[in-house]
Amino acid sequence: MPHEFLKCPHCTHAQAIDPALSRLPFTCDQCDRQSSLGAWRNPATSREYMAISQETSVAFTEELHGHTLAYTILADGEGVGTGTVVSIGEHVLVATTRHTLPAYLKSKGKDGEIGLIAKDRIVTGDRSRWLIRHESDTYHDLGLFEISHDAIHELNLQPIGIDRLHDACNGHPLCKVRVIGYPKEYRKDHFPQQGMRGFRAFSYGTEILDLEAWNSLYVENLYSNEHVVLNYDQNDNIDWLGDHVVESPAPHPGGMSGGGIWQAVSPLDDKHIWTVDRLRLIAVQCGWYAKYSVLKGTQVIYWLKLVTETYRHLRDELEATFPRLKTLS
Repeated sequence: MPHEFLKCPHCTHAQAIDPALSRLPFTCDQCDRQSSLGAWRNPATSREYMAISQETSVAFTEELHGHTLAYTILADGEGVGTGTVVSIGEHVLVATTRHTLPAYLKSKGKDGEIGLIAKDRIVTGDRSRWLIRHESDTYHDLGLFEISHDAIHELNLQPIGIDRLHDACNGHPLCKVRVIGYPKEYRKDHFPQQGMRGFRAFSYGTEILDLEAWNSLYVENLYSNEHVVLNYDQNDNIDWLGDHVVESPAPHPGGMSGGGIWQAVSPLDDKHIWTVDRLRLIAVQCGWYAKYSVLKGTQVIYWLKLVTETYRHLRDELEATFPRLKTLS
């Protein structure tokens, strides 16, 4: 890929940038300040823009919390997985990873009780109380489980429809991406209720790693036709907007597996007004490579493939909406 001639987001000095190096920040030749590839491609430094950006970030985070849950064994409260609630037909499904499913859905633990955790409440009890079905895809490390409408009502969650799913392949290089989950580090006693150990959700705004930079990732099982890669820097300082329960830096992402990776379909231009439902679920977060400070996600089209294999009566509708499904073996 040829170099791009871009302006520094801090001093507007223009210089050549190589997208193949996008895993690292770029240093301006003029002011010596570092910025990500996304900041170089979309420079905006006015106070007004930054204020709007912060407000939209908070709004997006609140909206995504309403579609995200965690699940954990109540006996020990140690294990946790994350999932996104999706409504397809008459089914309420949770999109998550396979490697989080066996420990929490197939193991009874000491008392067999599993907790479903949302932003400010929890549903507890034996699995038979809320679990209808669960299936998994070993190869793509994907899982789904169907839960009752009563559980969703008790958790006060809002499932997304298929209109909020987007087959974005590797993601849009010019749009910011958000990943949301329940890190193990964010355990909190007496939350969301007295005597309960719960978890706080975490939303992280970052950028898709340019495909040209994938060559610098020496990892196994990473495929451009199946995955999304995004930057995740634990050295980032997290602004909690007055909430001092958890402090920076960014947490170890353990526990965030299964969380949604969200992105807008296209960049927002000056002619349109942003809305919180612009974000679409494009992938399910399934791995972290600490050496390279990146997260990996499996493209949502492969989770939809698992849905069509599990619920045959949904196949026609989903293949009509997501044509690539027909090409997947």
